[in-house]
Amino acid sequence: SHTWQLHQLLGTLPHRSLKALSERYGALMFVYFGNSPTLVVSSAELAGEMFKTHDIVTSNRPKTTPANILLYECRDIGFANYGEYWRKVRKICVLELLSLRRVQSFQHIRDDEVSSLINKIRHLCFNKGRPLNLTEMLLTVSNNIVSRCVLGRKADEEEKNIGKSNKFDVLSGLIGRLNTTARALDALLDEVIEEHTNKAASESNDDDNQLDKKDFVDILLQLRKDGMLVAELSQDNLKAIILDMFVAGTDSTTTTLEWAMAELVKNPTSMKRAREEVRSVAKGKLNINMKEIEKMEYLKCVVKETLRLHPPAPLLLPREIAESLKWRGYDIPSKTRVIVNAYGQFKGIPKVGTSQKISFQTGF
Repeated sequence: SHTWQLHQLLGTLPHRSLKALSERYGALMFVYFGNSPTLVVSSAELAGEMFKTHDIVTSNRPKTTPANILLYECRDIGFANYGEYWRKVRKICVLELLSLRRVQSFQHIRDDEVSSLINKIRHLCFNKGRPLNLTEMLLTVSNNIVSRCVLGRKADEEEKNIGKSNKFDVLSGLIGRLNTTARALDALLDEVIEEHTNKAASESNDDDNQLDKKDFVDILLQLRKDGMLVAELSQDNLKAIILDMFVAGTDSTTTTLEWAMAELVKNPTSMKRAREEVRSVAKGKLNINMKEIEKMEYLKCVVKETLRLHPPAPLLLPREIAESLKWRGYDIPSKTRVIVNAYGQFKGIPKVGTSQKISFQTGF
């Protein structure tokens, strides 16, 4: 058992700090973060063993203050406790919101936003010749894609509803005034749901059946109208699920893209090979489709290697043990939080077939 000051332990990169501590004290560490007993697991094998043998006991989520305030007392999917409600809501998301058909139906939105990004980069390079803030551009594109899929609106059209602060920055934990922000977000989501409800009331029954043309809010309201949702799925439940889509789909995508670009810039050989593959598949066309992207095997390896080195959420979502358990000779009390540190756990080199492989750390 060891005692550390919290700020000394975590620093600005807690996943790196915890990895360094695990190399000294072992892949299982029991620590206190404030008053919260926490088990830190820094081994993929141990994490797999724990969640396989004690899956239900370790399936709850801790009720943190930000999650309680922003996610309507954790009525979303990510922080809801394991149980009947969680299973039904997860089923709705898997079958109705994130099915293959639904994801493909939003392809035109992704194409439109990516095309706008490329045109903006081309215009700035040719006409102004100034350095580009690629991080800001990638964040804008990611936010716009998710916002159009979920709300039917662009994210930059909503900023005025929150004030000068960006609501996505709020959800990423960069703004501390949670209650004020929660009220602003709540008002915005109420407005969006009311707008979609009025639109649905004015449409014909034939239009109601054209779900491929609807965003997430339209789909959830249609399912509720048809009586296909769980009875307890209230307005707050709907808003919490909608916020989950933003949290999961914006910052994680932007972070991965930014790291991929940074690694390619640092590795000219990899950059050259990726560029040659794109050019050979595109054959001079300005726009390419998903079928052509599927042919880019080396590009897939670049994405996998980026995720291996730089997981966008290295500490994953914390879990909470529902009842005391005994595991590997240790007595672990109930209400203990479980943090799995994914950073640095995956040492293998991603492969496609037998010939394609990449490692930004060791070359080819």
